Amino acid sequence: MKWWPFGDRKAAVPARSDDPPPAHQLEKRTLEEVLGEDFPAVSALARPRIRLVAAAGAGTDPAGRTKLGGPPDMPDSLAWPDLKGNPLAFVGQIDLDAIARLPGREILSSRGLLLFFYDMELQYGFVDFGRTGFWRVLHATGPAVPRRAPAATHELAIYPEVRLSAASDTQLPDPDSIDYLVELNTELRDQYADAYYDLPRSSGPSHQLFGFPEAVQNDVFQECQLDANGLGEAGRKGMLDPEWPALKLGVKDWRLLLQVDSDDQAGMLWGDAGMLYFCIRDEDLREADFEKVWMVFQCC
Repeated sequence: MKWWPFGDRKAAVPARSDDPPPAHQLEKRTLEEVLGEDFPAVSALARPRIRLVAAAGAGTDPAGRTKLGGPPDMPDSLAWPDLKGNPLAFVGQIDLDAIARLPGREILSSRGLLLFFYDMELQYGFVDFGRTGFWRVLHATGPAVPRRAPAATHELAIYPEVRLSAASDTQLPDPDSIDYLVELNTELRDQYADAYYDLPRSSGPSHQLFGFPEAVQNDVFQECQLDANGLGEAGRKGMLDPEWPALKLGVKDWRLLLQVDSDDQAGMLWGDAGMLYFCIRDEDLREADFEKVWMVFQCC
């Protein structure tokens, strides 16, 4: 089995037909061929993920009511999430029943819908409430109907609806995710990094459930651990804080729940072509405690 960090491999085309292809295109293209006998040590790090692509994408399965934007499907018993009376923007929803049989889904035993909200206007353009409250994840069970967004006193983003389908594959950690590569020796880490960045990426936005975050800036799980423990607040020292060595042990407790990329079709631009990462600790995921979700926003 071949392991591709970014989905299916696609042939790269030189910029001009009379130019020789880059050197790495002349070399072996799979990690198994490049790493040889060291490949099992690297492949053991892989995690299952569920890639989310626009409906009718090749090689995907129907994902029911899974979508970005549009109106959320919400039971009458669920209140629209807000921050101090200001409604949050609806980002998208995952139909857990529709993807129940996909590999990787078993780490989340819940059924129903997961609804994701985040408001960039409140976080950066309206008023500074601190580092929390700009996102919410709701778990909806039972009958649900499309809900119109409530009236807002700020510029509430309403995104076009994009129905999504799902495809399972596996994903390796980014070479900068040191906490997941500590078991590899330095030479193998360097060799893996060279091969990883030479692999072509799949086209289109990188929306996914589970797997590893495709970080735009810093290690996402480290950022979760820092911020969720208050070390990212103003006046704190971050990784230089004396509490960090003990707290750092908890970085590997975090798991990616949902990654939402900037997406033209959905009218989503997170900063400068950035991403949203909704993350949750393993313990909270097992308990389906989505109130404990932490969100990281990164952009170029």
